[in-house]
Amino acid sequence: MAIQPKFRQFDEAIKLRRFDENAELREKRDRVLKRLREGIERRFPDRSTRPKFETFNQGSYEMGTGVKPVNGRDYDIDVGVRFDIEANQYDPVVVKRWVHEAVKEHTSDVQFRRPCITVFYKCAGETAYHVDLAVYGKDFWGSDMLAVGKEHSSADQRKWESSKPTELTKLIGDQYSGEDADQFRRVIRYLKRWKDVNFSAEGNAAPRGIALTACAYHWFEPSKTSSFWSSEPVQYNDLDAMTRLVKQTLAWFLWGGRLSVTLPVSPGNNLFEKMTDQQMAEFKGKLERLHDALIAAANCASTNEAKACRHLIGVLGSDFPA
Repeated sequence: MAIQPKFRQFDEAIKLRRFDENAELREKRDRVLKRLREGIERRFPDRSTRPKFETFNQGSYEMGTGVKPVNGRDYDIDVGVRFDIEANQYDPVVVKRWVHEAVKEHTSDVQFRRPCITVFYKCAGETAYHVDLAVYGKDFWGSDMLAVGKEHSSADQRKWESSKPTELTKLIGDQYSGEDADQFRRVIRYLKRWKDVNFSAEGNAAPRGIALTACAYHWFEPSKTSSFWSSEPVQYNDLDAMTRLVKQTLAWFLWGGRLSVTLPVSPGNNLFEKMTDQQMAEFKGKLERLHDALIAAANCASTNEAKACRHLIGVLGSDFPA
């Protein structure tokens, strides 16, 4: 418990605030969406045939689990674009093309990627942030269907995929309440920063942020001390909560050394499936080193706070206070 204030300082240093708290990123998002609306109006000048759509925030910003980029660059903004169309009546790549053509001249780098349209913004020649526009239609029952496919994908690589982004946000948001929920989100942010510090951002070597969030959804338990007979406020122990979550995650590595964690909403895919066996082994090894460092910090936190902080800085990075 002695080191808890250090964790709270760490969280303040890495926490990426939601759009309603972050005027700069909200302004960047709104500029893209303004260009999108104007572009759709130009493409479909007749209002009677213009496809209606709505936009919504999704991903870690909306869930409150986002962390600042380690290098201060390339913030990732996730926005859903939901068209009021029955998906099976349209080619998904054609619908994505509506969005791409609407925003493609907004910056010098707009990419037609398989899961989304991405608008990159640069500062001094380097990517400062990017906006991912995920494009959705609806199935017969009104559920979201994600448009998947690259601009020139063959027919067999174009598809509408069941997806429930707003349901996922609600599921994560409703998992805990009050201060338990605050600790839940803090621990997810700690794990995401650990990932950013210890893995390359290229390829599939690093666990995805949503995969770590899913691990927490399945295995996190609040760690706090309170007494029914005491008037003292509840005290939270983030070090213990994180240690127990990492231990549980390691316990779920199956025979053969692989971890399988499914997205808790449709399509329910294994969020670690793209990792090779070698990448999975390295992931497990780094998780074990994280667990060892957390245990070492706990063992000396009450007697040698500086030493405990050094253990944590070694795995969580220099934003953890000394």
